[in-house]
Amino acid sequence: MANTHRKKLINVVAVAPNMDPMYLKTTATGVESQAAGFMTRLFGNDIDVLENNLGPDKVAAIITGSAAITDKAWRILKKKSRGVLCNGCAAITLNLLLQDVPKLEVVKQKVSRPRRYRRIS
Repeated sequence: MANTHRKKLINVVAVAPNMDPMYLKTTATGVESQAAGFMTRLFGNDIDVLENNLGPDKVAAIITGSAAITDKAWRILKKKSRGVLCNGCAAITLNLLLQDVPKLEVVKQKVSRPRRYRRIS
């Protein structure tokens, strides 16, 4: 996400059963957001803050955008054995999938040769 000044922003929201999503903070990352180490520290610090307030092992998952840099940060976090599941955002993944499906050759062929259908009453 970027604001009107073109600065990269990361929003942190906590979600739990039986509670509405709770906004925690927004971080303007700048150029640092391009480094996996920075993202790992950012995610790790947020997990630590939540677990200090809620108790150990209360954070189950981190859901992020699908940038390659977040994949690297996930791998680093998993090596630290935090027991946290890391996922990409389903909406972003679905959007990327829907953009790519029309590019498949089999889809192009079907769309380029429409069939005539007869209405049966």
